[in-house]
Amino acid sequence: MKKQTIKIELTLNGKNVQVGHQFLEDISRNIDDARENRKIFTLLATSDNPDIRKSISNHYHLTKKAVNILINDTNSTVINNILSNSRAAKYISHNKLMKFINSDNITYLCSIASNIEGFKQEYACKIINILANHKNPLVRYNLVKYGASELIDTATIKQLTKDKDIDVSSSAKDEYKSRIK
Repeated sequence: MKKQTIKIELTLNGKNVQVGHQFLEDISRNIDDARENRKIFTLLATSDNPDIRKSISNHYHLTKKAVNILINDTNSTVINNILSNSRAAKYISHNKLMKFINSDNITYLCSIASNIEGFKQEYACKIINILANHKNPLVRYNLVKYGASELIDTATIKQLTKDKDIDVSSSAKDEYKSRIK
């Protein structure tokens, strides 16, 4: 979707006040992340101001349309925020998700690994397999660093207990022990 400059009109007690892009940027950070504001977030997702898009990309109450706009953003922070957003993740198509996985962008892959439960479960097995076997230990570590998702099967956890990276294997061992109790 094409980005646009959003025009802001502010009226206080019947008096019009001129405001510019900085006002919209400031106010976008303070709009309550509530279901009632979903349409506003969708409009703000089209803003030509990347700081506005960054500020809303963390929100849980985004529409599918807003997520689809933001996941196609040119700003890597916006994309990473959406990949890390557990509520937004369910709106990301398998093809789009695989595009990010195939990009081999370590930051994106770590966000996907950390947020594996947010994505549609029918994709999880394939994605987990790819990430658990990734050459970069940061990616593998993000699958198990704070306790692994129940979507990661015990066989994969056991595989990661033998990882060459001590942090990956240590976290996987902790998770494995908690599962076999």
